[in-house]
Amino acid sequence: MNIAIIGAGPAGIISARNAIKAGHSVVLFEKNTRIGEIWNPRSGGAYRNACMQNSRYTFHYTGFPRRYR
Repeated sequence: MNIAIIGAGPAGIISARNAIKAGHSVVLFEKNTRIGEIWNPRSGGAYRNACMQNSRYTFHYTGFPRRYR
């Protein structure tokens, strides 16, 4: 099945990943030049001082490499 996902924010990224793992062909569309939606300050969607109150050690996508120590 061919799937188009509109928006490369957190939900779009994980949806694309899950669809690919299920064997589907996926195209992910994002209006900005970088992915990340509201967590990308350049998108204009985040508050200037927006932050997440979760630890990077416990809040991550399963199967994605952790790039921190």
